[in-house]
Amino acid sequence: MTRCEPPIVTELLETLKRLSMISVGWAAGAGGGGFLYLWLSAPRDSVQQFIQSRFPKMTCHQIRIPLVPPVTLK
Repeated sequence: MTRCEPPIVTELLETLKRLSMISVGWAAGAGGGGFLYLWLSAPRDSVQQFIQSRFPKMTCHQIRIPLVPPVTLK
């Protein structure tokens, strides 16, 4: 969380973190209005249901990062 995102996004990130559903989250896109990336601590379905119950217009998508050599995360 950078505290530069819109207040509603900050609130969502803080709530997900407090509930131990994410390890970290960050917004991407001009003005923070684009994508919200989440590194999950809870099962994806649980996080998705939580988000969609509070933000029904928000969509959820999944990516997988293969953690096999060589991997560099900076």
